[in-house]
Parts: sequence; structure tokens; C-alpha cells
Amino acid sequence: MNSVENSIENQQIINVLPEEKNFFKKFVKKHGIRWDYSQQENNILVLSASLVGFINTPYRQITLSPKYSELTFKHVLRLYLYVYSYNQNSSSQLLDVSDTDTSFNLADQFFSSLEENIHKGIDRQYVIKESTSKTVKGRLRANQTLMNLRMFKERPISSNTFKLSMNTPINKIIVGALLKLYHVDAYKSKSLYFMDLFDSVTRPVTKNGDKAFRDINFNSNNEYYRKTLSLAAMIIDDYEYEDFGDDKGTDSFLINFDALYEDFVIKVLSESSVNLGFSIWEKMELFASLKNTNQSIVYKPDILFKYKKEDPNNNFKPSAYAVLDCKNKAYHIFKNADVYQLISYSRKLNAHKALLLYPSFKERHSEQLLLDRDLFSPSEIYASFINIGDIDQSSFLASIDSFRNEVLRIIYG
Repeated sequence: MNSVENSIENQQIINVLPEEKNFFKKFVKKHGIRWDYSQQENNILVLSASLVGFINTPYRQITLSPKYSELTFKHVLRLYLYVYSYNQNSSSQLLDVSDTDTSFNLADQFFSSLEENIHKGIDRQYVIKESTSKTVKGRLRANQTLMNLRMFKERPISSNTFKLSMNTPINKIIVGALLKLYHVDAYKSKSLYFMDLFDSVTRPVTKNGDKAFRDINFNSNNEYYRKTLSLAAMIIDDYEYEDFGDDKGTDSFLINFDALYEDFVIKVLSESSVNLGFSIWEKMELFASLKNTNQSIVYKPDILFKYKKEDPNNNFKPSAYAVLDCKNKAYHIFKNADVYQLISYSRKLNAHKALLLYPSFKERHSEQLLLDRDLFSPSEIYASFINIGDIDQSSFLASIDSFRNEVLRIIYG
């Protein structure tokens, strides 16, 4: 396995082989990545350091590792599972990624989880099926039966019967993931094996896997499918393949780690602590407008604490007791641009407290930046750290609780 040949801050540079150029032209178009002419001429592709995953070309596998050496793919996968699958009623086993190695083989994770589920039982549900016969079977359909009798049909009795079907929302997501993996040479035979078990499933989910996953009504009978479906949704939404006909099918999987970290912290504070007063804006708000033009500048803080849409103490404008912003910058806290941004948010919302939320790889105490009281209000900006480098799911959940308590201590302190 080959990793990215060069890496500098905020960028990953792939040295493109001459025979890979056509592949990468299709790859960047599919992923919406800009590949300018100068890069192509120099046989390089510059990617954001926030991208994590892998790219399989017809000639090699390229690994895009997390931008922090303290993390491996399993830490990123755990964040993903927490954001898109975990809730307070879930078992911590959902976050168990101990068998994930440094290569982060998503397909193997999915196959392993699916096989475990199948041993417990394939999901089925009762469906109503209309049938005709010479005797009543199930619930009689009187009007249709009367019509059939008048027409002297040989099998006049129409009735509704209940039949166990595999054509369930859970299985539609699973088959959607299998169909994608089937196009990759390395997973073709295993995908075919599992698809044979689900051969009666129709209209599988082939896009918007996360939405389909969130629409599932989990209960005690199907909860054990939660991790499998989360992995399936990842494959449907973020897994890509390129089929070269007779050549080996290639696959790629990319996660934007910066965006994932932001979603993770937002869920930790806003969704997991809904009664504590944390909330988020669903859309951008006007910050400023350019004179004599129709252009405007908008803003959207990541997290607000005790937000008021119309605050009498702020001229009936929006306010928040605290403004919090997520920054996936473990090595560089209190960067000038981030500080200025948070000051602007705080002034706009008349906030009393301002916090920047950073990742860490062990327990770390909060830090404080003191500003000139004559110029700024609030005159203190806090940095709070959430440990995402734990080795197991229990420690991971404990670190989440510790982080949440620390944020509340700062806000109420």
C-alpha cells in the first residue's frame, strides 16, 4: 500500500503516474475537486489535508491518512459512527472499531458486521398479499369475491393473506451498499454471495443513504443492525468506484475530516445536551452588506448557548449568552483569523462568553486568551479541548462527558 508521497500543512500532494492521468481526470470530476493545468503539467494532484480515506487507481492504492499522527482511521470511523448512528439509547458496542487496522478497509468492516447480523437473522416483515382460491384463506375480500362469482371464475374467493417478506427498508440499504461494492473487483465475489441471500429485495437504496438510515425505526428486534446500516450508508454516500470494463474496477472513499469534526462537536453539545441550552442556526444570518451593490456578508456560528431571537437587552436583536466555534486545529490554537471571527460573532450577538473548541489526543485543560478590556467585550476567549484519541469506546464516551462538563463550567464560571 502506498501513502501520499508528500504532505505539507493543509495540503496533501499526490505524485501522479503518467498512466494514471486519465483515471485522475475522472476522479476529480466525480468528487468536485479542482485540478488546475499547472498541476497536471507537473504530474501532481494537490488535495486538502482534511480529506481522509483511500484512492485505488488501476495501479496502486493511495492512502490519505488523518492529518494528525496521533490518530488512525479507526478514530475517524468512530467519530463518523457517533455522528450518524449513535444516540443515548445505543449500546457503546456500536462505537467499537478495535478491529479496524491502519488501512481502514471499509468494505471488510461492512462485510464482517453484515455476516454477524445474518447469523442472528435476516430482517423480515409481514406484508399483505392478495390471492384467489376456491376456499377462504386469510381475510375475505367480499366485493371482489362477489364479482368473481358472478363472472363464474374457477377460483372466485378473493382474500388478503399475510406473508413474510425480505423487502424491508433495512435490506434495501444493505443491498444498495452491496451493489456498489460489486463493481470493485476485490469485492465482487463476496458481494454476489450476500446479494444471493437478499435476492427478493427490490428497489434498493442507491443514494441518500444517510437519510434512508435516519428513517429506520429501530427497536429491540432490529437494533443489532444499526452499525451495519451505518456502514452501508457510508458506502452508498461516500464510496465511489470506477469500472474500467475488462480492467480492474477501482474504488475510493473520502471523508472531510474537518467537516466531520465540526458535526461531531455540534452533536455532542447540541443534540446530546438539548436540555442544557445549546442550539444551532439552520441558515446563514446577515452580517454586513456592500454599499451600492446587492452583495452581502453572512455568518453562522457553529453553536449558541441560550439563544434569544429578540432580546430586549440587545435592542430586540438576536443574542446568545455564549458563542462557540469548532476548529479542527489541534496544533494551532488561538489563530488570529479564528479569534477575529469569534470576536465578531460575539459582538454581533452581545455574548458574555466566547469559546473555541479544539480536538486533542489526551485529556487537556482549557486555556484562556485575555484581550484588552477597553476594546473588547467579552475580553476573554476560552479554548476547550475534546479528546478524540481514546483507544476504546468507553473511554471515548467518558471523554465526551468530560468535555461537555468543562464547557458548561466555563460558561457558568
